[in-house]
Amino acid sequence: MTPTLITETLPGSRRGRVSAFQPRTVAMGLALGIAIFAFMFDRWDQRTAVEFARGAAVGRLSPRRVALQNRTAEGFSLLPGLAALLAVNWGEADMDARFDHYAAQLRLGDASMVRSLQSLQDGVITHVWPMTGNAAALGRDLHADPTPGIWSDYLRAADHLGPPVALSGPVSLYQGGTGLIGRLRADVSESGTVVVVAAVLDLEAVIRASGLTDTTSVRWLLRDQDGRRIAGESDRALSGLDPVTLPVLLPDRIWRLDAVPVEGWAAMTADRALTRRLALVLIVGLAGLSGYLFQSRLRTRIETESLRDLRAVEEQFALLFQLVPDGVALIRISDDRYLQVNDAYCAVSGRSRDDFVGHDVRSTGVWAALDDRARAVELVRETGALVDYPFRIRRPDGSERETLVSCRVIELDGVPHYLSVVRDVHERVALERRLVASQRLEAIGRLAGGVAHDFNNLVTAIGGYAGLALDDLPEGDPRRNDILEIKRASSRAADLTRQLLTFARRQVVLPQRVDLGELVMRLVPFLERIVGEGVSIEVDRADAVIPVLVDPSQLEHALVNLIVNARDAMGGVGTVTIRTGLRELHPVLEVHDTGVGIPATALPHIFEPFYTTKPLGQGTGLGLATVYGIIEQAGGTIEVESDPGHGTTLRFVLPPAGDGAMARADVGGGELPAGDEHILVVDDEPQIRDICSRVLGRLGYAVSAAAEGMEALGFLESAPTTPIALVLSDLVMPGMGGIALRDALAVAHPELPVVLMSGYSEDTMVLAIGEVPFLPKPFTAGELAAIVRKVLDARGEGRRYPADAGPDRFRDDRSPRSTP
Repeated sequence: MTPTLITETLPGSRRGRVSAFQPRTVAMGLALGIAIFAFMFDRWDQRTAVEFARGAAVGRLSPRRVALQNRTAEGFSLLPGLAALLAVNWGEADMDARFDHYAAQLRLGDASMVRSLQSLQDGVITHVWPMTGNAAALGRDLHADPTPGIWSDYLRAADHLGPPVALSGPVSLYQGGTGLIGRLRADVSESGTVVVVAAVLDLEAVIRASGLTDTTSVRWLLRDQDGRRIAGESDRALSGLDPVTLPVLLPDRIWRLDAVPVEGWAAMTADRALTRRLALVLIVGLAGLSGYLFQSRLRTRIETESLRDLRAVEEQFALLFQLVPDGVALIRISDDRYLQVNDAYCAVSGRSRDDFVGHDVRSTGVWAALDDRARAVELVRETGALVDYPFRIRRPDGSERETLVSCRVIELDGVPHYLSVVRDVHERVALERRLVASQRLEAIGRLAGGVAHDFNNLVTAIGGYAGLALDDLPEGDPRRNDILEIKRASSRAADLTRQLLTFARRQVVLPQRVDLGELVMRLVPFLERIVGEGVSIEVDRADAVIPVLVDPSQLEHALVNLIVNARDAMGGVGTVTIRTGLRELHPVLEVHDTGVGIPATALPHIFEPFYTTKPLGQGTGLGLATVYGIIEQAGGTIEVESDPGHGTTLRFVLPPAGDGAMARADVGGGELPAGDEHILVVDDEPQIRDICSRVLGRLGYAVSAAAEGMEALGFLESAPTTPIALVLSDLVMPGMGGIALRDALAVAHPELPVVLMSGYSEDTMVLAIGEVPFLPKPFTAGELAAIVRKVLDARGEGRRYPADAGPDRFRDDRSPRSTP
């Protein structure tokens, strides 16, 4: 029998007629249709659940992967210092003893991870530390080693000076066990001998320290760059389980970490699948029952049913359509027009329903890239469906949101339509990107901090000896220009290491509670001088005092770098606006320029060290990296807004400063302060002892020196002819360090002041700020003379040393340092 068409009830379609089939036929057809849709939904949701489970497995394993990378990098971070030690002390009679002494100081963290440290000459292991347990390696000739790859790995390290570290392994060690070997060549080229330092890591200890062995809920397999098993499950155990794969980044190679849950992907989603399928079965049954009841009533009252009742049915269907939490759209394929969308679709697109219904897809402008839409349509035509296709929605205000669209072709009354489901994943994608960027910057920061720290003593010695040599040469001597160039190079090296340490958040900072607005206003005259006459600086300062707890010189440094970048972006002509204010008790400092802006492709990389968009030779790429380190170390965050061609805004959001008195920096100036007191210099580095002694000696002081704390105490107990007026001590030394020496002097000589020195901010964490003055390395003769005189004068007046003591409190030039 041919059915009679009475009306249509699909939302968005014109009103027609529904067929007068038998109620049982309608119920079965409706139940079958809903069952097919439920089946498709179940398959789609199951895939989504598995993908979510895979993401959860990645999240569970990522910290272990990062820990494995960090533990390996930590073990090999000892090599630059050892290479520098051999380069400086090459040919000395006690070179091996110095190697052992320095190695004992460098061996940090989990001692069981680093099996030994070695030095090699022309491919032969000539020295091993510690000897206990590692004697089998001494005297081995790598050229004669039959193990594949050992000699070639050594040659990679010997072929060039300095980083990167050449990695070898996993290999069986001469002293037993399996390990990783990192090698780095030392600069002893004048001797004609190729000298390489090596660190041998216990592979099992590295893996254990990363936490992989504690991961009981995940089955994992660690492979090398060639796919060979290193640790974990066997290849067969993970075969066919579709594991997730994470890259493990090592110094010069990439390993692979495969993992699956112990219970498998299907088991992880079993509870969700059971609940979903029971719900779908219930929906199918209810749909069939509803169709049966509806058709029965329609057939018995077909002539008398009012239009109002039919509209009520449509509203109920539309309500179900609207209750779906994801965006849903029905699009007619023939003319590519929207027939209906739900509220979630309107919300994610930022438009109203009237902007869609009756309009074709292209005219709405909802797709940010029409090429992406064309590829999506092609995929639907080829496969009949689309699952989790990346879809960037463009909102009316020009902003874009990341979504995933799933689409299937369905037929309504014989007319093909697209049924599209859009899921908003913008926040999740943004969070994933921030996590990846944070991990990348953290890894770069650890490397930069480790390299920069080792240069501090060398830069201090180079600058100090250059200054002494310059003082000894008469005016007009042609050698003065050479010495001046050495001093300038030393100063630039000091600034470079300072910037690297700042980016790595390892720079020494001395925070004070200051008014943000006053700090900006005090800096404006200097900023106007450096930007030139073509750039106008406008300050929008909040009326109220905005307290902020920062190192003023560090924040000044960050602001100067931003202003210099803004000047370059504007080509020397434009306006820079500096604003201060509060955001929910958080101090905010904002800098806006009218320059060319930052390209979207460069935005994810602008805080990476040595990355620059400027022409070759016009930038070091450390300006914004330094700014990032300063603000992160201060506990704040940086927000960036840039519209290419219309300028850039960078915003510092700093933590609340709390209560306390405002501090003001003292302004220094004039000649280097001199004196005639007796000073004891304590440092295990001979060059630092020599530089301090000679600089202070030329200023009129009597100077004595000691290599560590116990020697200094012995000197004080020997009753020197001239009483000691001040002790200048390094913080970390073999034997008795600076803190232990300070504590011992507090008991034996409570009136004797102590000034501590170090080149790493983590060393200062043990200091009680306000109790002991501190001099960070590298330092200049002026900074050394100023802090010594300040402490001696405070002692003579019977005053306690001020809490804001630090190198920038005694600078002769109070102008902020800008990025070179």
